[in-house]
Amino acid sequence: MQLGQGGSGTPLTVYQRLSNVQRIRENDQFWLQWAMARMEIDDLDGAETYLNTAIGLAGKKGEDYSQHQIKDQRTRLRFRKNGKPKATINKKEILESCADLAILLKRKDEPLVHPLRSAQYILDFLEEKADKLDQGMTAALKEVIGLMKDKLPTGRLDKSQKGETEVIRKNVRGCGLILANL
Repeated sequence: MQLGQGGSGTPLTVYQRLSNVQRIRENDQFWLQWAMARMEIDDLDGAETYLNTAIGLAGKKGEDYSQHQIKDQRTRLRFRKNGKPKATINKKEILESCADLAILLKRKDEPLVHPLRSAQYILDFLEEKADKLDQGMTAALKEVIGLMKDKLPTGRLDKSQKGETEVIRKNVRGCGLILANL
């Protein structure tokens, strides 16, 4: 089903209606899912707003509450947003995303496939903005791509879709090639 903005049965309309329910509105996972729906239709500003709401709600649940899914999606969003042709790179967002991604990659209790999927967004970002990176961003990106290379198994990634592991390998290699030439 194509995500749309109109009609009473479209997913975005359903999210709008659900957001009126207090109990649902207080659930960080609801805002995460709504943000992901906004990203699907390339409404990155709306997605960012909803991810910030999700992070705020998750933060109220204490230090032990995992925000890994929210931070994983925020990382993808930030690389997409900063990689837009007319976008000015927000260094703070890129550095924070690299730090978040490094933490996500080091987690032993979550499937690696999720943070490794960010390689596609990093590659797109690098293809568009490599010549605009400073030393700090380049170093952070090299570190996180090196970590991705180290974490990739020789076989198939657990919980990956058919053929996805090889696509991720290709994206990580592409990032490595671009970064090696900076």
